[in-house]
Amino acid sequence: MQYEIATQLRDDGVTVQAILDLTANHSARNHLLATMFATGLAGLLVAGAAGTWLGHRALTPLSGALSLQRRFVADAGHELRTPLTLLGTRAQLLRRRLRRDPDADPQLLAEVEGVVGDAGLLTAILEDLLLAADPLGVRPREPMDLAELCRDVLAAAAADAEDRGIELRLVVEGAVRAVGSAAAMRRAVTALIDNALRHATHTVDVRVRSEGATAALEVADDGSGVDPTVAPRLFERFATAARAGESGERRYGLGLALVAEIAAAHEGRVTLLDTTGGATFRLSIPAAADPSARPPRKL
Repeated sequence: MQYEIATQLRDDGVTVQAILDLTANHSARNHLLATMFATGLAGLLVAGAAGTWLGHRALTPLSGALSLQRRFVADAGHELRTPLTLLGTRAQLLRRRLRRDPDADPQLLAEVEGVVGDAGLLTAILEDLLLAADPLGVRPREPMDLAELCRDVLAAAAADAEDRGIELRLVVEGAVRAVGSAAAMRRAVTALIDNALRHATHTVDVRVRSEGATAALEVADDGSGVDPTVAPRLFERFATAARAGESGERRYGLGLALVAEIAAAHEGRVTLLDTTGGATFRLSIPAAADPSARPPRKL
């Protein structure tokens, strides 16, 4: 119990004291505080439960879509693996038969060698896609020759470039080695060159060089360029922009978005460089450590 006492001396010399019992006031205050605390705790629990329910409800369609996507990729990979294996086996048997035939056409043998190589590349790409779709999958990270990879991609794109009347040019500045998945990087480079071929007028220039700890690849075309209004969302899926002076739309589709995802998975990035004509895309990923470089000796 608590009391408050007030003492006052009157003019006639009499001392007057007043005593107030504060028990009722303190009890009401404590009751109010307890009620406020209980109400706030109940509101917090209700808000947390409502937020959890709403979040779960909002994420359910996304989770279902991701599950459907992973299931589709897994099913497609399973269905494609067998035909690819049969294709590679048949191509190898045909190559073996042509090698044994002394009268075989050398050009035909070279084409069959290309089919065998393409079948192997398709299998590697399929395995990389399955790893990318698996949330627990880990892509292999190993040193690779980025310049040699670009040569192989350009050789595969040569026929398409010839049909379109486009000249492919490659400039390699020194030894350029990177770290990552060769199959995934081949997909990225193929997408960049395919995008350049579809938009180029006469030439596609590919430049590969090493910049310290970064391996850089630039793909430039002499086409109509990129509409500035679509540049900020260029690496989003199915971004489009109107082609200057023409009706219809210039479609970018999935290619550039996949390049951005592959670059991010390799701790790199892809950017659109400012150019006066055409479009130039730059892909940068970590370079492989120089095996000839030795750490300084400790004395």
